[in-house]
Amino acid sequence: MNSEKHLGTNNWWINKSKFISKYVLSYCFYIHILLLIPLAIIQLRFSTVYDDRCTIDGRIILYLMAIGITQVIYSFNGILLVIFSFLYNKYYFIPYILVICFAIQQILFISVIIWFIIGNYLVFSIQNTVQYTNSYIPGTYCDYTLYHIAYWTIIVYYILIVLFSIILLLTHMQWFIKQFKKCKNYYSRKESEQSIQI
Repeated sequence: MNSEKHLGTNNWWINKSKFISKYVLSYCFYIHILLLIPLAIIQLRFSTVYDDRCTIDGRIILYLMAIGITQVIYSFNGILLVIFSFLYNKYYFIPYILVICFAIQQILFISVIIWFIIGNYLVFSIQNTVQYTNSYIPGTYCDYTLYHIAYWTIIVYYILIVLFSIILLLTHMQWFIKQFKKCKNYYSRKESEQSIQI
């Protein structure tokens, strides 16, 4: 059964789910999901293995665990979005599920951003006072590996933010150039029609 025929006049759901399908089936989304899964696994692994080894600020472990769990859920929901996008025209209820999953995806994305900001504060605020050798001084000690995993995953996030911003910019510039060419062709045809009439 075609989902558009069943939904009838409810165009909002149809338009939203079509937009979501195009977004989910883009290469950028796949790359985004595939890059987040390894980062999440690294963060979860080190937050559980190095538990209680950062006495300068134990919230760094909490940060790694929270952002790792959020990214795993985000990635799983992204995989569901891909599956539901492939099933878009097969079942009448798929557009509704697609919109709901996309809303959940946006909430998870916002929580990843919030945890990213918290992680920046936690990791970079102790950068000058942290020491890795003497665990008997709890006010300044954090395990070398744990701290640097937190530090470098944040750096990787910054790199990903720059890369995805460039991809978005290039994509929109490509769209803008296409629109400009269409507009230019339209007006050149109008001018040629007017010159023929004269």
